[in-house]
Amino acid sequence: MGAWESTPEAIARLGVSTMPLSELNRRRRAYIDAQAPWVNGDGTVVPSCYVKMRALIHTMGYGAGRGLNDEMFRPLQRLFTEQEAEAYLQLPWGVEFTVEEFFEKSQAEGADRSREECAALCERFSAAGFLPFHRRARGLTYSVPGFAEGVNTYAYNDTYFENPRDCDWPCLGEGLAADHARGGTPAYSVIPLGREIMAEGSDLLAFDDAEALLRKSPYIAVQPCSCRYEQLVYECQRLGESFPTFADFARGDLTEFQDRNGDRIETCLALGDDAEYLVSLGLARRIDADEALAIFKRARDDGAIIHGLYGQNHAWLCFCNPKVCGILAQWEAGARDLGGWDALADLPAFAHRSNYELVFHRAQCRRCDLCAARCPTKAIRRDGDGLPVLANDHLCHRCGQCALICPAKARALTPRREEDRLVPPRDMLEDYNQKAAYRFEHGLID
Repeated sequence: MGAWESTPEAIARLGVSTMPLSELNRRRRAYIDAQAPWVNGDGTVVPSCYVKMRALIHTMGYGAGRGLNDEMFRPLQRLFTEQEAEAYLQLPWGVEFTVEEFFEKSQAEGADRSREECAALCERFSAAGFLPFHRRARGLTYSVPGFAEGVNTYAYNDTYFENPRDCDWPCLGEGLAADHARGGTPAYSVIPLGREIMAEGSDLLAFDDAEALLRKSPYIAVQPCSCRYEQLVYECQRLGESFPTFADFARGDLTEFQDRNGDRIETCLALGDDAEYLVSLGLARRIDADEALAIFKRARDDGAIIHGLYGQNHAWLCFCNPKVCGILAQWEAGARDLGGWDALADLPAFAHRSNYELVFHRAQCRRCDLCAARCPTKAIRRDGDGLPVLANDHLCHRCGQCALICPAKARALTPRREEDRLVPPRDMLEDYNQKAAYRFEHGLID
């Protein structure tokens, strides 16, 4: 990460932390070691190994929500023995690692555990959704996930499908949606709709070219949009109706299945390692680049906002309808929690949700209002001259739908100046570490 600028002011200016991993893991260790057994409301005691396991996941990304509760530990206790939870705490932190590296760390920390036992543990944690795998030239590697972009995404299981409203989500505390704004950098960034909406003389940044990313990705998978799916499930449960599970979608025969808004459910794309991992869990199905591009183009034509998981190598691409979009709802929760949109706008996570600015060429505008009708968040209104301008800047996420629909090319996107942009992390794991360091520096991990 380079030289460490340790003050909160410096980190706020940079938008990320430059804390070295050794210092981050030292702070993780102190935080995790301080965790004590949890006493449930009925007087039963949750052993400290499960509390510490949750604490480790809480130190990844923007955390798992604030505070502890009885429900968050129940899935951990159902899934893992105390010995397995203790082993999970000995996994290498903040890096990808092989079974051999886990074995070496175990030995260094005094654990009497063979290579074969380490391999079996990695497979056990991975199959349970708590240890994503990656295929590398040096072999299979693993990494400890965060919660929201991690464990939560991998937690759609029989318990959820049996009773969605009362499902105990592992590790989940309070206020996670608002904490989305406190990670230092966005959880997701808004991806422009394509090169044709860029201003003359400008172009998409390489890591924001969704079509190019899909064409070159070695592994692509599609799964139900979690936001749309949960709304569908809750409504079906209220009406006493049946609903398809993720496994039903993964069979590939529900590609046209729609929710009550008329939106297709199976729309979220995963790329690369995470795509392969989701398929291995039975939560997604593999598709080729042509099918992925068809999903992308159809969602664009449907007026969606494209969100990419923050980073240069997007693990996921989501095509979001604001009526049910959890990403946009998290910004709203952050604004409420902080006391208003102006307070949210001062945080780097919100300020850097897009790498682009919207350009409006007033002289070219025909006042046709197509842009206002198309805007997914209804951010456009007429000014005193009858021209369509932004009603509220915080509602404009620079998705480019207005530019896509404008017949006069009066609206376009252009990249922000280089000095006004953050350098995105390489991948999800680096993002986990940057957000965790930022949160430690700002006293947001407790």
